Amino acid sequence: MQGRTKVLVIVGLTFLTLTPFVLIRLGHRKTARYQQPAWQTLTGQIKTGETLVRLLTSQGVDAFSGGQAVNELKKVFDVRRCQPGATYEIILDREGRFLRLFYQDDPLYYYVVWFNKETGGYTAEKKEIEAKKMRTAAAGEIKSSLYESMGEAGVPAELVMQFAEAFASKIDFFADCQAGDRFALLWECYQAGGQIVKHLNLIAGIYQRGETVQRAFYFEGDFYDEKGNSVESAFLKAPLSYRRISSFFSHRRLHPVTGIYRPHLGIDYAAATGTPVSAIGDGRVIFQGWTTNGYGKAVQLKHPNGYVSYYGHLSAIARGMATGKRVKKGQVIGYVGSTGCSTGPHLDFRLKRNGQFVNPLSLKMPPGRSVRPERMGHFQRLIQELMAELDILLKEKL
Repeated sequence: MQGRTKVLVIVGLTFLTLTPFVLIRLGHRKTARYQQPAWQTLTGQIKTGETLVRLLTSQGVDAFSGGQAVNELKKVFDVRRCQPGATYEIILDREGRFLRLFYQDDPLYYYVVWFNKETGGYTAEKKEIEAKKMRTAAAGEIKSSLYESMGEAGVPAELVMQFAEAFASKIDFFADCQAGDRFALLWECYQAGGQIVKHLNLIAGIYQRGETVQRAFYFEGDFYDEKGNSVESAFLKAPLSYRRISSFFSHRRLHPVTGIYRPHLGIDYAAATGTPVSAIGDGRVIFQGWTTNGYGKAVQLKHPNGYVSYYGHLSAIARGMATGKRVKKGQVIGYVGSTGCSTGPHLDFRLKRNGQFVNPLSLKMPPGRSVRPERMGHFQRLIQELMAELDILLKEKL
């Protein structure tokens, strides 16, 4: 009897000891069941050639619901402009039914379409992200190329291009860029949550080599130096991004194909086939097509003040180029090639002034326009603060 009582006591104690753990486990299972997420979220980026309808169906959304949602989205967004790399977020309920789509291809706004229980259909909206327009800056020293050096200083690619274009008439960054040169720039951007979400426009820049300093300030649509003179001359320093100059202006050069000494009244810029070639200045097309003098496919432009520019050995002429068409400085007019009498891909660029060929590298480029006299006071007041900021940025990099 006593032995039986002992066994019952041991069993009872064991039950009391284990019961809390059993209850806790059961509770966990029950809680886990009730805490299962009421929806699932799918995120990613739009692929090249992918449409929003195809995206939704690939993620399990039935074709009818996906079609309805996209049709509603069309009211606020042109879905044909769906951009590769744009981000999306799809929300489905526990059974896989479509609830909501977020689509964003711009850092300042996004689009959302969701199932509206009140209407029994879908509703779409364009939402703006709260952002402030701010000014930011960067400075650094040239170690290799302008692009790589500015990238190391935190300058985004689009601002590197804006900086290079602003000084394009003063500095040939492919030929004149030297280690030890210094730069600083200020530009506008949008910031949200303490982070830059979109870069805008260059507002001031400085480039220094030894004692030589070039400055550029954006004012009413153009860039000017500290005296109000345009930093943009009427012509670009070079009509393309090139690797090297393979042949200079000369009145007596041994031709690489014919082996005969004769004048080479232009500059040969070596570059990869297909490299875009730009008009050096505003002008009008006076010839485009195939030449019979070994120049291959070529374009000729007439500019103000008696200038004519020549672009030869092109692989192709830009679409829309026609005799009589007006072009703007920097506009692409053709592409580097090796047509005609040529040993490899390059641009043969020539320039005439009043009927005579001149050396583009030694020519003092025609100046651009200056700040209007009645706006000069406003311009000077505006740039004083910008000049001070640029100078401080450069000194910090000494």
